[in-house]
Parts: sequence; structure tokens; C-alpha cells
Amino acid sequence: MGPTNDTGLLEPRRDRVDLILEILKIEANPVLLSLLAAGPLEDVISAGTIDRIEREACVNERFRDLLGGVWYYRAPDDVRTRLDALIGESRW
Repeated sequence: MGPTNDTGLLEPRRDRVDLILEILKIEANPVLLSLLAAGPLEDVISAGTIDRIEREACVNERFRDLLGGVWYYRAPDDVRTRLDALIGESRW
């Protein structure tokens, strides 16, 4: 189960991408980022969020770097292929 909002309902995955972007604005320590954002990012990677993730990675270098620390082996093959193209050699 994922995070819930104030109403007790599960937050949509796209909203969790916004939360991760907010964390990137205030935290610079890569170890903390891996704990605070990379783990949750693994949970939001899906066919439904990959377009948003690609857009953010193209305009936000820190977000793209964060993707390098994400384990996305559970994602569908087409999503993994797109992430591999985004991340390239920047894996942690």
C-alpha cells in the first residue's frame, strides 16, 4: 500500500512524483535523497507515470540523477527500456 492523503485515501502516483520533486528542492545530500526520494520513486515508476518521469528528467538534472539510484527491475519491459535511455551511464 502506498501513502495516503488527509482523507485517508491512497495518493495517486502522479502526486507522489510531485512530492519527490519537492524533496529535491530542499535536500542536497545524496544519501538522504536516496532514502527520501529514490525508494518512493521506485514505487511510482509505471506505464502510467513514465511520460511524466521522462519530462521531469529532461528539465531537471537532479531528478535525472536520482533515477540513477532507483531499482526498477519490476517495471514492464517497455518502461525499463525508456528508463535505461534516460539514465544511461549515470547509475549510482
